[in-house]
Amino acid sequence: MALSIVKSVASGLTGASAIVSGASFAGLATAYWLKRLGYQVTIVEVAKGLRRGGTPVDIEGETIEILTRMGLADAVRAKALPSRRFEFKDETDATLGSIGNGGPQAAHERYEIHRDDLLDILSAAVVDEVEMLFGRSIAHIVDGPDGVSVTLDDGQQRDVSLLFGCDGNRSNTRGLVFGRGDQFVHFMGGYFFLKVVPQIGLLPANVSQVFAVPGLMAMLNGYDDRTDIGFGFRTDGEIDYDYRDRAQLRRLIDERFDGLGWKVPAMLAGSNGERKQ
Repeated sequence: MALSIVKSVASGLTGASAIVSGASFAGLATAYWLKRLGYQVTIVEVAKGLRRGGTPVDIEGETIEILTRMGLADAVRAKALPSRRFEFKDETDATLGSIGNGGPQAAHERYEIHRDDLLDILSAAVVDEVEMLFGRSIAHIVDGPDGVSVTLDDGQQRDVSLLFGCDGNRSNTRGLVFGRGDQFVHFMGGYFFLKVVPQIGLLPANVSQVFAVPGLMAMLNGYDDRTDIGFGFRTDGEIDYDYRDRAQLRRLIDERFDGLGWKVPAMLAGSNGERKQ
C-alpha cells in the first residue's frame, strides 16, 4: 500500500483537498488516511468502475498493522484462503520437491486473499467518505507554491493541496509528472504472463505447481473456483510489443512455450480460452 507519487505539501488542513489518481489498493488506502487527516478527497479512476479480477494477494508484516489501524484486519481474516502446498515438477509430472502441507491457514500472521475481496473491503471503507470519479483521467498538471492545479480529461479543473499517483507504472499521471522515456525504466531481463481462468482440472485446490527448464518457467495455482496460469521467460533484451494487444501477448507466449512438456499444452489451451485436451 505504498504511495507512488507525492506532489506538493499542504500548508494546513483548513479546507485542504487532495486528489488520488487510481482506485487501486494503494489509492483506496491513501484516500482512507487522507480523509482521516481531514482532507476532502477525490479519487480519479480511468476505468468505468473498480478494476476487478486478477490473482490473490499476500498480506503480512506491516500491512497487517496498517489494516488493524484501519479496523479492517478482521474482515481480511474472514476472507483469508487456506494455506497452500508448493510442488516442483519435472516433465513427467513427477514431484521433485515440495514446500508446505496445505490444509488450514497457518497460525502466523500471513494471509492470502482474493483480490476482489480485498478490493471490496477497502472500497467499503471509503465509498461514503470520498468523491469517486470513474471513467476520468488526469490530462494536465501545474505544480504551484501552494498546491497543484489538476485538469481532468473532460476539461474540469481542480485546485488541490495534494496529488497522489497510485495508478501503476504506465500511468498517465507518472508521465505528466516525471516525463516519458527509457531513462525511467530498468529492464530486469525477463517477462511474466499470468491469467486467471475457471477451474480447469489441472491440479487440486490449495496447491501450486512449478515446472522449469533453462530460461522458461510454467506455474499453476489451484483454488476452489479458479486456476492461475503463469508463464515466465528470460530474454537478452526488451521486446517491442503493445501491452494492450491481447492477441500479440498470446502469440509471444505460444511461440516460446509451444512444444514444451508437462502440463504446458493444456495451460496454453486454457489461457487461450480453449478446453483442456
